[in-house]
Order: sequence, then structure tokens, then C-alpha cells
Amino acid sequence: MNIKKKTIYKYGSVRLPLETGRTAWYNQKGSWRNTDIVERILVIDGNHVVFETAKYRYCIEFQEKERMAMGLAA
Repeated sequence: MNIKKKTIYKYGSVRLPLETGRTAWYNQKGSWRNTDIVERILVIDGNHVVFETAKYRYCIEFQEKERMAMGLAA
């Protein structure tokens, strides 16, 4: 039985490395927040990341300064 997960859309940055089996950390408006354990990583690119925890799918879109940092990290 497939259960549809609620998708959470955010703007900000993500602490790398993003790894399955660990919590994800993201910064939004100057505050760091963490998620539940990451079960699956769907997308990591220069514009955004998409990953899933047990209950949610997170889509975090980078703002301009985060895009530049991701480009330097790649």
C-alpha cells in the first residue's frame, strides 16, 4: 500500500552532506532546523534538494547565495 506523503516546500540552505539514515539540517531565515531521519534522497542539484523522511517529502529551493555555494561545492 503506497501512502502519499505530504510535501513541504521551503526556501533556504541545506547542510551537506545530505545522507540517508541521518537527520537533515536546513537554514531558513537565519534559524537552523532539523528533520526526521532521511530515508531517500530524490534530487540534489544547484537549484534545490528533494528528500523523504518517514512522513514527509521535503523540497528545499536554494536562494541566490545558496545556489552560488552549491556551485562551488560541486
